[in-house]
Amino acid sequence: MRGIVGGMFDPIHFGHYKPALEAMSALGVMEMLLIPCARPPHRKPPQVSAQHRWNMVNIVADESRLIADDRELNRQGPSYTYDTLVSLKAESDIPLCLVLGTDALSGLPHWHQAEEILGLCHIVALDRNGSGSEELLPEPWKSQCTRDAEELRRAEYGKIYLFESTRIDCASSTIRAQIQAGESPRYCMPGSVWSYIQRHHLYGA
Repeated sequence: MRGIVGGMFDPIHFGHYKPALEAMSALGVMEMLLIPCARPPHRKPPQVSAQHRWNMVNIVADESRLIADDRELNRQGPSYTYDTLVSLKAESDIPLCLVLGTDALSGLPHWHQAEEILGLCHIVALDRNGSGSEELLPEPWKSQCTRDAEELRRAEYGKIYLFESTRIDCASSTIRAQIQAGESPRYCMPGSVWSYIQRHHLYGA
């Protein structure tokens, strides 16, 4: 299986990929794509350019376990997850696991082409608080939820795996505010990413 983590990565930090790596290890998946979003359809535009966000993702990526993927940056129009999954399936039949937080999980049925998404991949939902957020999902989404990794491995797609991950209190919005206030967000990101932000004077650094 191949893991996918998408987001604006504005900037990328430990909370984006460390819990995802934890979940992927539990599932026996060693390869995870980091896919920066170009034009988020339901959020404000990123604060820095696509090129800077791509460069920071590449600093984190090691191209063996964490792989940077620029397909959304190169595609025209809104960055829909459905389109990304379709393009990945066209390249390979490897089963896909879309990793997201349980806060995003509750809104999943309202995404673009939402009903088609579970026909393309599994969902790995990072439940950081044991909140049981599957109760917020309507049917038939709720009936696809599981906390059994083996149940997910037996299927090619269509399962929503709820994984109790380690909580990491980092958020891009908080990091941007810290930088603008003259504070260091070093505990939330690799030193090489923080050095890049300082070197290019991003977010008011």
